[in-house]
Amino acid sequence: MADSEDRGPQETDENKKKSTFLDRLIGYSNESEVVFHGITTPAVIDSGSMVTSVSEEFYKNMEPQPQLHQLDELKISITGAGGNVIPYIGYIEADIQISQINEEVYTVPVLVVNNTDYNLTVPVLIGTNAIKMLDNVEPELLPSEW
Repeated sequence: MADSEDRGPQETDENKKKSTFLDRLIGYSNESEVVFHGITTPAVIDSGSMVTSVSEEFYKNMEPQPQLHQLDELKISITGAGGNVIPYIGYIEADIQISQINEEVYTVPVLVVNNTDYNLTVPVLIGTNAIKMLDNVEPELLPSEW
């Protein structure tokens, strides 16, 4: 007869409570698939972000690579929700399509930002500057992420 150590870790009431609390505390990543400048890729749909961005790594691998423009003359600073400055390399004009909705292509100014652990996996962040372009789409056609 096997003792309790052979059965592996036991889920205690305390662990269940912690797990339930964490599920309520931390939401899921609001991701969807987009066609970004002709490339199908995951994107986080972020209604709390006013700008759309793409990782530097993804940008460098784009073929053809859109022209990188500088924002020096505008002297803008992009700040995250925690007050930290978001460094960026410049911006591109990118065509974005949400194939789950329709075949329409939206041309959006997109910041090219430094690589992070997250954006190396999910390289595109769709902000409200892109989301607002969907105002003419019937709400029932929009995937829940949007």
